[in-house]
Amino acid sequence: QFDGGVAEKEAGGQAQSGSSVPPPVVTVRKDFRDAWIWKATQTDETGHVRMTEKVPDSITSWVITGFAVQENSDMAVTATPFQLNAFNPFFASLNLPYSIRRLEQFELKVTIFNYNNVSLDADVSLGEGEGFKILSGDQSMVIESLPGGGRSKSV
Repeated sequence: QFDGGVAEKEAGGQAQSGSSVPPPVVTVRKDFRDAWIWKATQTDETGHVRMTEKVPDSITSWVITGFAVQENSDMAVTATPFQLNAFNPFFASLNLPYSIRRLEQFELKVTIFNYNNVSLDADVSLGEGEGFKILSGDQSMVIESLPGGGRSKSV
Protein backbone atom coordinates (compact mmCIF):
# COMPACT_ATOMS: atom_id res chain seq x y z
CA GLN A 1 0.00 0.00 0.00
CA PHE A 2 1.39 3.42 -0.98
CA ASP A 3 0.24 6.45 1.00
CA GLY A 4 0.75 8.88 -1.90
CA GLY A 5 2.11 12.42 -1.87
CA VAL A 6 4.99 14.24 -3.47
CA ALA A 7 8.61 13.49 -2.61
CA GLU A 8 10.55 16.68 -2.05
CA LYS A 9 14.28 16.67 -1.54
CA GLU A 10 14.99 19.40 1.00
CA ALA A 11 17.96 21.71 0.46
CA GLY A 12 17.99 23.73 3.66
CA GLY A 13 15.86 25.26 6.34
CA GLN A 14 12.85 27.47 5.81
CA ALA A 15 13.20 31.11 6.88
CA GLN A 16 10.82 32.25 9.58
CA SER A 17 10.36 35.83 10.70
CA GLY A 18 12.41 36.70 13.77
CA SER A 19 14.62 33.59 13.57
CA SER A 20 17.93 32.85 11.93
CA VAL A 21 18.06 30.39 9.06
CA PRO A 22 20.25 27.35 9.74
CA PRO A 23 23.03 26.76 7.22
CA PRO A 24 21.86 24.76 4.20
CA VAL A 25 22.70 21.11 3.85
CA VAL A 26 24.80 20.64 0.72
CA THR A 27 24.08 17.37 -1.04
CA VAL A 28 25.86 16.29 -4.20
CA ARG A 29 23.43 14.42 -6.42
CA LYS A 30 24.93 11.15 -7.72
CA ASP A 31 22.11 8.64 -8.23
CA PHE A 32 20.68 9.20 -11.75
CA ARG A 33 19.52 5.70 -12.59
CA ASP A 34 16.94 5.12 -15.33
CA ALA A 35 14.99 2.46 -13.44
CA TRP A 36 14.09 2.29 -9.76
CA ILE A 37 13.66 -1.37 -8.78
CA TRP A 38 12.52 -2.08 -5.21
CA LYS A 39 13.44 -5.09 -3.13
CA ALA A 40 11.09 -8.07 -2.81
CA THR A 41 9.49 -8.18 0.63
CA GLN A 42 6.89 -10.07 2.65
CA THR A 43 3.50 -8.59 3.47
CA ASP A 44 1.76 -8.88 6.81
CA GLU A 45 -1.24 -11.19 7.34
CA THR A 46 -3.58 -8.53 5.87
CA GLY A 47 -1.57 -8.33 2.64
CA HIS A 48 -0.01 -4.91 3.38
CA VAL A 49 3.59 -3.82 3.63
CA ARG A 50 5.19 -0.49 4.57
CA MET A 51 8.57 0.27 2.97
CA THR A 52 11.00 3.16 3.12
CA GLU A 53 13.09 3.81 0.01
CA LYS A 54 15.44 6.66 -0.93
CA VAL A 55 14.19 8.45 -4.04
CA PRO A 56 16.90 8.62 -6.76
CA ASP A 57 18.37 12.08 -7.40
CA SER A 58 16.81 12.54 -10.82
CA ILE A 59 14.31 15.39 -10.95
CA THR A 60 11.60 13.47 -12.74
CA SER A 61 8.30 11.62 -12.36
CA TRP A 62 8.34 7.95 -11.38
CA VAL A 63 5.45 5.61 -12.16
CA ILE A 64 5.09 3.15 -9.29
CA THR A 65 3.47 -0.24 -9.80
CA GLY A 66 3.68 -3.51 -7.96
CA PHE A 67 2.63 -7.12 -7.93
CA ALA A 68 2.19 -9.87 -5.37
CA VAL A 69 2.41 -13.64 -5.57
CA GLN A 70 0.84 -16.01 -3.03
CA GLU A 71 2.10 -19.45 -2.10
CA ASN A 72 -0.78 -21.09 -4.01
CA SER A 73 0.36 -19.32 -7.24
CA ASP A 74 -2.27 -16.54 -7.15
CA MET A 75 -0.97 -13.24 -8.54
CA ALA A 76 -2.17 -9.67 -8.06
CA VAL A 77 -1.07 -6.53 -9.94
CA THR A 78 -1.47 -2.87 -9.01
CA ALA A 79 -4.86 -1.72 -10.29
CA THR A 80 -3.80 1.91 -10.76
CA PRO A 81 -0.14 2.94 -11.05
CA PHE A 82 0.89 5.85 -8.82
CA GLN A 83 2.94 8.80 -10.10
CA LEU A 84 5.60 10.13 -7.72
CA ASN A 85 7.19 13.48 -8.56
CA ALA A 86 10.78 13.86 -7.34
CA PHE A 87 11.67 17.53 -6.96
CA ASN A 88 14.44 19.70 -5.53
CA PRO A 89 13.26 23.18 -4.42
CA PHE A 90 16.74 24.82 -4.47
CA PHE A 91 19.59 23.83 -6.78
CA ALA A 92 22.39 25.02 -9.05
CA SER A 93 22.77 24.03 -12.67
CA LEU A 94 26.07 24.34 -14.57
CA ASN A 95 25.94 25.16 -18.27
CA LEU A 96 29.01 23.27 -19.48
CA PRO A 97 30.16 22.92 -23.10
CA TYR A 98 29.74 19.55 -24.77
CA SER A 99 33.50 19.22 -25.07
CA ILE A 100 36.62 21.34 -24.77
CA ARG A 101 40.20 21.00 -26.00
CA ARG A 102 43.34 21.44 -24.01
CA LEU A 103 44.10 25.16 -23.42
CA GLU A 104 40.67 26.16 -24.70
CA GLN A 105 38.92 28.96 -22.82
CA PHE A 106 35.20 28.96 -22.09
CA GLU A 107 32.69 30.84 -19.99
CA LEU A 108 31.11 28.84 -17.19
CA LYS A 109 27.53 29.87 -16.51
CA VAL A 110 25.85 28.82 -13.24
CA THR A 111 22.09 29.18 -12.79
CA ILE A 112 20.61 29.04 -9.28
CA PHE A 113 16.95 27.96 -9.03
CA ASN A 114 14.76 28.71 -6.00
CA TYR A 115 11.33 27.05 -5.86
CA ASN A 116 10.93 27.65 -2.10
CA ASN A 117 8.24 30.00 -0.79
CA VAL A 118 10.89 32.30 0.72
CA SER A 119 13.84 34.28 -0.60
CA LEU A 120 17.24 32.71 0.00
CA ASP A 121 20.83 33.92 -0.25
CA ALA A 122 23.36 31.89 -2.23
CA ASP A 123 27.16 31.98 -2.12
CA VAL A 124 28.54 30.68 -5.42
CA SER A 125 32.28 30.14 -5.65
CA LEU A 126 34.68 28.32 -7.94
CA GLY A 127 38.11 27.16 -6.85
CA GLU A 128 40.96 26.09 -9.06
CA GLY A 129 41.55 22.38 -9.44
CA GLU A 130 43.85 19.97 -11.18
CA GLY A 131 43.50 20.29 -14.92
CA PHE A 132 41.88 23.74 -15.10
CA LYS A 133 42.68 27.33 -14.25
CA ILE A 134 40.52 30.40 -13.65
CA LEU A 135 41.71 33.08 -16.07
CA SER A 136 39.65 36.14 -15.16
CA GLY A 137 36.46 37.29 -13.57
CA ASP A 138 34.99 36.78 -10.14
CA GLN A 139 35.73 33.46 -8.52
CA SER A 140 33.06 34.06 -5.91
CA MET A 141 29.70 35.77 -5.99
CA VAL A 142 27.00 36.24 -3.39
CA ILE A 143 23.42 36.33 -4.61
CA GLU A 144 21.39 38.12 -1.99
CA SER A 145 17.68 37.57 -1.66
CA LEU A 146 17.00 35.24 -4.57
CA PRO A 147 13.18 35.36 -4.66
CA GLY A 148 11.24 32.15 -4.22
CA GLY A 149 8.38 30.83 -6.30
CA GLY A 150 10.38 29.32 -9.15
CA ARG A 151 12.75 32.22 -9.82
CA SER A 152 16.30 31.76 -11.09
CA LYS A 153 19.41 33.88 -11.51
CA SER A 154 22.48 33.21 -13.65
CA VAL A 155 26.03 34.17 -12.71
